[in-house]
Amino acid sequence: MMLLKTICLPKNPSIVLLFSFLLLASCGGDSSDDLVEKTEDPTENPNETAAYTYTSHVKSIMTNNCVSCHSSTPINGASSSLVTYEDVKNYGTSIINRITRNEGEAGFMPKGGTKLPQNLIDQIIQWKEDEYPQ
Repeated sequence: MMLLKTICLPKNPSIVLLFSFLLLASCGGDSSDDLVEKTEDPTENPNETAAYTYTSHVKSIMTNNCVSCHSSTPINGASSSLVTYEDVKNYGTSIINRITRNEGEAGFMPKGGTKLPQNLIDQIIQWKEDEYPQ
């Protein structure tokens, strides 16, 4: 024997529409941009002459994406430490070369990871072009 349940809908269709709208409006729209650490972009305000610095921009990129292998004592086959300003400055050209390669290409970094978001790559490139401000 099968029992059927009946669904009671409100007699006023505007309540159903309002509930449906609220349900849809509450859905989040996360994107990959939401999953990446946001760093201040000094070029957003063209009236300011700020530059990317190691302390304010590049250090967090290195810490979040490189230091797990490129620690003060490099591990997992890493050949260099990228912990200090001097470390990162000395390897700046090499870092840019590695992070701009395509995933799967020999020497691509981060090794075994996914390509850094372009905005972070651009920050490192600009930092180098600005002669590595600390």
